[in-house]
Amino acid sequence: MSRNGQGRQVQSIAIDVERLTLCDTVVHVAGDVVGDAAAVLQQTLTAQLLGEPIRLVVNLSAVVLLDAVGIDALISVAATAGEVDYAFCLVDGHEGRVQAALAAEQATDLFEIFSSVPEAVRNSV
Repeated sequence: MSRNGQGRQVQSIAIDVERLTLCDTVVHVAGDVVGDAAAVLQQTLTAQLLGEPIRLVVNLSAVVLLDAVGIDALISVAATAGEVDYAFCLVDGHEGRVQAALAAEQATDLFEIFSSVPEAVRNSV
């Protein structure tokens, strides 16, 4: 499941941490980011901010459902990333499910959102 042994699976979510370079970490998420699964995602992302990367890309392309609890988790991690001066962005792919969920909660403006991981790595600030 994980390329570096940091994969986790809880309820209906799978999380895989991939270190691309010394500066870039991508966290791939699949499934439903709801309830307890959102808390696990928040813990995983926050733990990544304690390490060396200065850019954290969260690939949500394979997320099926993102509820208000999941959005709150992402907002919390984004705030923490800002406090430690790390770039933090989301990848939604071409389905637009994540952007739709963020728009429903009026949270779209809080994130840089890209359509692919390579685009995010090249362009996030």
